[in-house]
Amino acid sequence: IPDTPLCELVQQGWPEIRTTHGRLPQETLASLMRMLRNSIAHCNVKFIAGPDKQICGIKVWNTNRGEQTWEAELSLSDLRAIAFKFIELIVDKENP
Repeated sequence: IPDTPLCELVQQGWPEIRTTHGRLPQETLASLMRMLRNSIAHCNVKFIAGPDKQICGIKVWNTNRGEQTWEAELSLSDLRAIAFKFIELIVDKENP
């Protein structure tokens, strides 16, 4: 996973990640993917319901020795965009 700065990714159509607590260790794609992976692997995920009680996003967070170090909220469109952009990145690397 490249260390592409998140500000460059936003210019390429990636969603801007809304951090609600703490900071990423580095503002890069590699750091974001690591935090997302850790959040999911350690069950640090909470679904966010909209006014109609349907899932409209997720809250993900990371902890270190019991202390929360980072938290972000991602809408369904953010999640979709991240998934498709990441797939695009992988395909481009395999087929230069």
